This record gives sequence, C-alpha cells and structure tokens, in this order.
Amino acid sequence: GTMVANANQNGFVLLWNLMHDDATLKATECEVIQGHPGRIWSRAWSPDNKLLATAGADKTVKLWNVANQTSASQYEPTDGWIWDVAIRNNPSILITSDQSGHIRTWDSEQSKVLSSYQVPTAGKRTFLALHPDKQHAVVSGMNHPHIHYVDLKEGKLLWQRGEYPGGVNAAEISPDGELLAVASESNELHVLDLDSGERLHTFPHEKLVDY
Repeated sequence: GTMVANANQNGFVLLWNLMHDDATLKATECEVIQGHPGRIWSRAWSPDNKLLATAGADKTVKLWNVANQTSASQYEPTDGWIWDVAIRNNPSILITSDQSGHIRTWDSEQSKVLSSYQVPTAGKRTFLALHPDKQHAVVSGMNHPHIHYVDLKEGKLLWQRGEYPGGVNAAEISPDGELLAVASESNELHVLDLDSGERLHTFPHEKLVDY
C-alpha cells in the first residue's frame, strides 16, 4: 500500500493507507496526529517517506517520524507564519517560505540558515514549486503578479517574470525539470520554458484556484 497525509485548519495530520483491491482503490485512515495548536499551512514527505514535515500558523516547523507518529524535531525558524515547507534529498535540510517573503534553506539539525532569498510578497501566502533536483524553486505569492526562479543553494534570483496582473494562483514544475505550468487569476494556464522563463503557450481555462 501507499501512505498519504492530509492536514487541516484544526492542526491535525491524518495518515491514510491506500490499497488496491482488484480495480478499486480504497483508503483507510490509520493514524491521527495532533500536529499544531492551529492551522497547518503545508506538509511535505522526505524522499524515503520516513519523515513528514508540517508547517503551522503557530510559526513552527515540525518533523514527524511516520513509523511511530512521534515528533522527531521542532523548531521556530522565523517570527512569522510558515506558508510552505519542502524537504531536500537530505532529510535534515528543509526549505521554507514565510510571512516576510523569505525563502530559506535550513539545516534542521543545527537550526542553521544555509541560504536565504526574499521575494516582495510580504504578507501574502507564498508557495514553492520545487525543482526535481531540489536545488531550485519557483516562488510566488498568492495573487501576486510576479513569479521568481531561485537558486536555493546560492540564495539568488535566476529570473523573474511579471506578466500576471491578475495574480498567480498556482505553479508546478514538470517531472523532467524542463517546463513550468502557471495558473493565473485571469483564467489562463501558461506553459513556460523553465531555463529561460520564456512563455511557450497559453491555454484559456475555467477559473483556476489552488487551495
């Protein structure tokens, strides 16, 4: 089977086992974790699926040992809400986006910032689209007109595009790391070349919203 996790505004993490029975996919709730005292904004699995990271409105990031549902570590990396969290190939290296617009790469074992880059989205919900190499990410704020392609290791901007006056609702990088899909508030889906940021095609669409 496969385990999946979803988190809610009450601070709980629900772990589910997905099982195939003939042609039917069945989900069985196996564990409930009281993750944070308030809303959980984001969660991410480690590459080996042994750890789960959660980011909450209590301004903390927690790492969970999935096997026994215990907290492996907890730290408070900033003085604002943590909007998004991702885990690098090394499970101790986390990437966070916060209320101040900072994108930080952390060594969670030493609570040390390895690199930092700030996007002008302070106060807006910032989301990360992580490159398959875990070294780069596309960053934008909810309903913010710009997207940023950032080198996470060096903490520097590679390119920026601002052709989305209605704002960006979601962004996703293709598994091969070559294309970027951007859903805009203008009811369009844009496909970009990731290396250059050049727009390749725009598809009209019904209103796209990412929660």
